[in-house]
Amino acid sequence: MVCLLTASCALQQDRKDSHRSSVPLELARVLVFPDVPTPEGFALVGKEVRGRGQNRVALLIYEGGAPLAELEAFFRQQMAVGDWHEKKRHELLAERILSYRKGPEHCVVSMRRTGDRVRVELRLNNY
Repeated sequence: MVCLLTASCALQQDRKDSHRSSVPLELARVLVFPDVPTPEGFALVGKEVRGRGQNRVALLIYEGGAPLAELEAFFRQQMAVGDWHEKKRHELLAERILSYRKGPEHCVVSMRRTGDRVRVELRLNNY
C-alpha cells in the first residue's frame, strides 16, 4: 500500500513537472570542478573531496527545484561539454541515474525527487 502511494505521488509530481513551463537550466557560475556541472540555483549541501587531477574522489550533494526531465537534459548536455561519455542511464519513478566515463574517471549523477525538491548526488572516482 505504501509503495503504491509513493509511486502515485511520484507520478503526480512528474506530471506537474511536465506541465510546468520553465526556463532551461543554466550552468552555475561557481563549480567545485570545472568539468563537473552544477545547475544554477542548486545549493551545495554536502561535499567530500580527496585527491586531485585524475586521482580525485568526490561526493557532491546539491538540492534545488527543477523538473527531473529538465535536470537530466542539463546533465546530459553539460557532461558532454566536459568531455564525459555517457555509459548508462536508469529511470525510476522519482529518480534518474546517469553514469559517465572520462579516461580513468567514473562519475555517477543521481537525481531524486523528494517532495517539491530534487536532491542531486555526484559521485566521482577512478577505478
